[in-house]
Amino acid sequence: MPRPAVVVLLAVILAPPGALPGQSRVSHLVDSARVQLAANHLDSAEALLRAALDIAGPVAPADRNNALVWDGIVQFLRGHEDLARAEFRQALALDPGLEVNGLDQLSPELAQLFQQEKQAVGRSHGFYVSKDVDESPRRLSGPPVVYPRSLLRRHVQGLVQIAAIIDTTGRPEPGSLEILSTPDSGLVEPVKQMMLASQFSPGRLKRAAVRVMVQMAVDVRLPRLSAAELVGTARRELAAGHRDSALTLVEIALDTALTHPTDGERVYALLVRGVAASHAGRDSAGGADLAEGLALYQTLTARGVDLAPFLRRLADSVRLSRRNAKH
Repeated sequence: MPRPAVVVLLAVILAPPGALPGQSRVSHLVDSARVQLAANHLDSAEALLRAALDIAGPVAPADRNNALVWDGIVQFLRGHEDLARAEFRQALALDPGLEVNGLDQLSPELAQLFQQEKQAVGRSHGFYVSKDVDESPRRLSGPPVVYPRSLLRRHVQGLVQIAAIIDTTGRPEPGSLEILSTPDSGLVEPVKQMMLASQFSPGRLKRAAVRVMVQMAVDVRLPRLSAAELVGTARRELAAGHRDSALTLVEIALDTALTHPTDGERVYALLVRGVAASHAGRDSAGGADLAEGLALYQTLTARGVDLAPFLRRLADSVRLSRRNAKH
């Protein structure tokens, strides 16, 4: 039986929130086991975890790892150190970089046992994890993440968690790259390419360079784009007959979250979008954009805003074309 101090601690830190809608069967069983564990009902907790681990069919690796780790904790508290090691070993076989926070609060011996198994798994795979070396690899250089244009309109951004083994020369091993979490699958390949192009300092153990698995959180943010440059590219695409591409670029240029366009840039974008829509046979939408662009142009000139010569020429050309079309 666990010591009373441990039981009190379990009751404080292990009681989970209620089951969430859509929660997996395994996750629900693990949460129920945690409730039983917090109440010191070790037999019930073990039975629930066994049921979670015996579920047939596909199970998310994270859910299975969670069940294995908690079963290891229960086995340790029951005094079965060998069974606890076996459960931790299975979890680490699925994810050698697995981190379990808070074990030392339950028991320093439990935390030490887990670390021993983690080191053993790392040695069997021929690499170490960051906590087990004297010097962990550090990223020294490399390109930023190239933000995919396909994600711009959806404003996708956030942290991408990636794991990789850094070899003894400080280069990530391509076959070791693994995305642990991402706000969108479209960010997976750009983050991997950034990692592969990066140079790290090699990890060292007793001064010798060793292979080390690292985990990084890459904060991918929306790029700050130039509305004028996007519209200029759209005009070239339109001249080449690529109307859809031109319209997409102008839509991005008018997206205030991406470009923060000035009033002059808005005039430029509206006029080019109006021309592109008209060429695509969308006369109503094109006419509305041209009218809005010219109205904003007149407001700016009336206020004495000094607009670029190319924009004045474009506005004059649009005005002339619309006048001729009416006659």
